[in-house]
Amino acid sequence: MTRLSRRRLALGALAACASSPLAPRARLARAQVSQELLRARETTIEGRRVTFFVPKDRAEGERLPFAVLLHGLGETGDPRMGAWAWAERYGLVSAYERLHRAPVARTMERRDLTDETLQDVNKLLDAKPMRSMAFVCPHMPNIQTAPEARGYADFLQRLLPVARKEAHLTEDPTKTCLAGCSLGSFVGIEAFLKHPGSWGGYAGVQTAVFDTSADALAGRLERVADDGAKDLFFSTSTLDHYRKSTEAIVAGLGRRGVPCTFRLSPGPHDQPWLREVGTLEMLLWMDRRAGMWVTGASSP
Repeated sequence: MTRLSRRRLALGALAACASSPLAPRARLARAQVSQELLRARETTIEGRRVTFFVPKDRAEGERLPFAVLLHGLGETGDPRMGAWAWAERYGLVSAYERLHRAPVARTMERRDLTDETLQDVNKLLDAKPMRSMAFVCPHMPNIQTAPEARGYADFLQRLLPVARKEAHLTEDPTKTCLAGCSLGSFVGIEAFLKHPGSWGGYAGVQTAVFDTSADALAGRLERVADDGAKDLFFSTSTLDHYRKSTEAIVAGLGRRGVPCTFRLSPGPHDQPWLREVGTLEMLLWMDRRAGMWVTGASSP
């Protein structure tokens, strides 16, 4: 079996596991996305659907820091679903509101958000409230190979100036993050590595790569780090099919002396985990980049 067919088989299984049970809820989610703190606007750029989420409390003339977020496999086949995946399925808006309305509490009985993490999150927010930032969420097609991912990276390069102009976002690359979930993290790493000067940091959530390629990715990330300071974040869960791969990337970075924030939480590779803890921790890291996670940090 080829690497490509193995990737399709593995990601197909994850998409079936993560997306199918949530399909009825997803069909209703469009009307349920809160716009109390973030104003959402969908547009089309080069034929691709893109959704902007911009804080309502932005000061006049302020150019906000922002993150480009790439979704997973389950939403690649539907452009509208992909552009709204982070808001409707992954908890972007609800996590942003929870962080801005501390103290943070659990939202479900499943204890993916542990007592220790909950305490750490609220301690950080008590010391320094969450600041405002914006998000750009483009639809991503079903990309299975590194060359395809690097081609999509070129689209992101063309997206950045358009997003900055249309949503009045910062021109400073150090205040611009790239992040991806599952397949989106595989694509995101390749995009980050192809155009490292465009990004101040990278966040990978439940990154869908094979452990056989993890150390090579760590080596490539080291070369980027040598060219200029970059903040890195990787998170996974105890039952994530790709947990070992994420741990191998983080361990490879550690052996090379490259700083990286790593988070490990209970739970499977699914959307409830993202809504409860995965997206929450990613957003807090973006706000506190450069190693603010000290207490309770996990390591492989």
